[in-house]
Amino acid sequence: MHFVLRIKVNDMFLKRLKYLITRESFKKYLAYSFGEIILITLGIMLALQVNNWNENRKQKQLEYKLLSELKENLKLDLVDIGINISANSRMVTAHRVILKQLDEGLPYQDSLDKYYANLLWHTNFLSHISAYENLKSLGFTLISNDSLRIMVSSLYSAKYKYITDFEQNYADKFQLEQFYPAVNQRIRVVAFRRQAYPFDPEALIRDNVFIEMLRTNLTFRNYILGYYNDLSQEVSDFIVHIDAYLNEH
Repeated sequence: MHFVLRIKVNDMFLKRLKYLITRESFKKYLAYSFGEIILITLGIMLALQVNNWNENRKQKQLEYKLLSELKENLKLDLVDIGINISANSRMVTAHRVILKQLDEGLPYQDSLDKYYANLLWHTNFLSHISAYENLKSLGFTLISNDSLRIMVSSLYSAKYKYITDFEQNYADKFQLEQFYPAVNQRIRVVAFRRQAYPFDPEALIRDNVFIEMLRTNLTFRNYILGYYNDLSQEVSDFIVHIDAYLNEH
């Protein structure tokens, strides 16, 4: 009897002990699993953060590269703009001198030859757009600075496009179709931009059609000259803004 009772007590004790061990192990397992989940989550978050940092760094490097290329393109544009400013300035001066001579009925002199020679001339803006085209293909949002992004759009999509269209479709059209033929009928060009003289100086003074053509072409040249001067300032300012941004980053 006592032996049977002792066996039952021992059996209950063992079951209780097993239960406690199992419960404690389960708690430890839960704690371990929870800790493992936290570590995995932190690892994933860290990996994503590193990946985002790398992507941001690559984007910044690409932005820097494209803005540097854009700046070099703008410097080349400034050279072309400067040439066109000089050319249009010479044409404006030539038109004014010849118009003064014809309007006032002054006799022709050899000193006028260089001015007659500069009537036959026109300009076309040659912009360098390789960096802009690369930027357009990659997306303008690559430029993180709002002011620079607006400047790019304004300059290339509006200002450059306008002067190119105006020169080709208005100024050049008038010159090639009307002004140049009129000049060639009345003026003998000896050396382009250096020497030319009228076939009949006295008849030219009374040639109102030709004089009005001179006035019209002068209007075109004055307008284009003013536009190029403004464009030169805008491009120069843009380069300064790009430099400032690149130096900050």
